[in-house]
Amino acid sequence: MNRPLPVFVRLLSAVALCFGVLSLSAQSDCGLFADTPTVVTNDSCTLDAEVCIDIPFDNINNYTVQLDGNAYSGSFAFCNADSVTAYNYFTLIGQGQLGPYTLNNWSINGQPFSGGFADIFALVDSMNVWDATADWFLNTNSLIIFGGDDNSTYGSLDISHDATSSMTILGTNTGEFALGTLIEVPQGQH
Repeated sequence: MNRPLPVFVRLLSAVALCFGVLSLSAQSDCGLFADTPTVVTNDSCTLDAEVCIDIPFDNINNYTVQLDGNAYSGSFAFCNADSVTAYNYFTLIGQGQLGPYTLNNWSINGQPFSGGFADIFALVDSMNVWDATADWFLNTNSLIIFGGDDNSTYGSLDISHDATSSMTILGTNTGEFALGTLIEVPQGQH
């Protein structure tokens, strides 16, 4: 279903009222946006305004973006970056699908965790139980577990494949993930 999800952008000026209506159409009925206006303050109608919308930068191509009823022709950039911890599990035997496995050790702020798990989905579920202040997610396309809490320190995942006794160490990687997409609204009244 192609349902319009409007995001309103108003540029306020002491001299003139400048505003643009930025509307997004989702390719599926995902309900990401409410009809609540986003207010952006601008000193004059002669400056561009930047708006950070709550669509991850990696997902913006799944949306149709319009400005004043016309296709948005500007560029997109990332915004609202969040640090993330990631583990690439492509070296794990069966890529986490040929369990059972044993997590020999994983530490959060120096506290060790261990236990058995049937597959990669069960491991991520356990990580979310042990690390209650963080959200761990699984990207099965890129074979990455990502998430974490900015205030925590994480160790490597030391995993054994029970049937072969083969051990794999998934190292900790850190980076940034864009939680939003930056859209530039051109100067002037819209």
